[in-house]
Amino acid sequence: MSILLAILALMALVVAHELGHFLAARAYRIHITEFGIGIPPRLAQITRGGIRYSLNLLPIGGFVNFADPQEEQDGEGNRDPERFFPRRPVRERAVVLFAGVGANFLLAIGLLSFLGTPFYQPMITGVVKNSPAAAAGLLPGDRITVIDGRKVALSGDPQQILTLVHNLIDRSRQNPVRLVVEKGGRSREVSVLRGYDWNDAGLGSGPKIGVLLGIHTVFQHRGGLVGSVGAALTQSYRFAGAVLGYIGKMVSGHSQFRQIGGPVQVVGVTASAVRTGWQFFLYVVALISLNLGIMNLLPIPGLDGGQLLFLGAEALRGAPLDQRRLGIINTLGILLVFGLVLLLTVRDILQYLRAS
Repeated sequence: MSILLAILALMALVVAHELGHFLAARAYRIHITEFGIGIPPRLAQITRGGIRYSLNLLPIGGFVNFADPQEEQDGEGNRDPERFFPRRPVRERAVVLFAGVGANFLLAIGLLSFLGTPFYQPMITGVVKNSPAAAAGLLPGDRITVIDGRKVALSGDPQQILTLVHNLIDRSRQNPVRLVVEKGGRSREVSVLRGYDWNDAGLGSGPKIGVLLGIHTVFQHRGGLVGSVGAALTQSYRFAGAVLGYIGKMVSGHSQFRQIGGPVQVVGVTASAVRTGWQFFLYVVALISLNLGIMNLLPIPGLDGGQLLFLGAEALRGAPLDQRRLGIINTLGILLVFGLVLLLTVRDILQYLRAS
């Protein structure tokens, strides 16, 4: 069920993106022939107002097909020749192209505003048998809020928070270490001896009291509607900066290809978020929506960013670019993107099979 919900959520993001293009084109009364969800072959279709609405077999994308003025001319159609997409002003075409990305950004900001700001609490996910933590009564699900009188920060990078907790416990000047933990709305103070040797356990690593740590995410609203939207914009800005920074490292060779997550990996992460809880699930969906928007803005032929780049060149040139050459370039770009997606999918599946 979690995998099905994950796939449906990702499809919803694609539909939102294509719906942005569709609604913007309709607002400018641009001729559209088809609005499709998924990639053909078609499973079902219906025609309304001269537009075909289709549901297609491969759930890896979607599309809006604009009427081709050449086909219309060959077929002696009766459409208004000035309402074909290539004949609209550069400004209108730019709005239509950006509307898909804009829809993803608006959806993400809406979800983040609804959820509130995420705060991270270090949580005990496992207690080693016969360890000092087990003797002190610590249990999985206990959230650590105070260590030796020092409150644990709830904001910032989750990994940094875990590292901070690990260091505060292991480098404490007191032994036993005094922890305040919370579970089910109740807090209690626990004193735990330090000195557990993880090398003897062979179970992984953690603080020297014999616990494994994870992160519990809580969402809080601060400052009403305006504060929530402001916090959502801040989160979006930071996430976009992180994504663009990672892309910069990829281009400069400071990051490796195997660190890129393919479709199977994205579905897996989303499915895990479903099992964690509905709030964290929506949070992950919001971040994926932001990521989808950012990726579509990359200046790659076939993507919205590549199309916008060509429109910029047309505006500077003061005359339309050769549509035939643009078609070839965009087709090559789309093939490149689909080839990368296919490569990542095969890699993800092989990794899963090896792990199994």
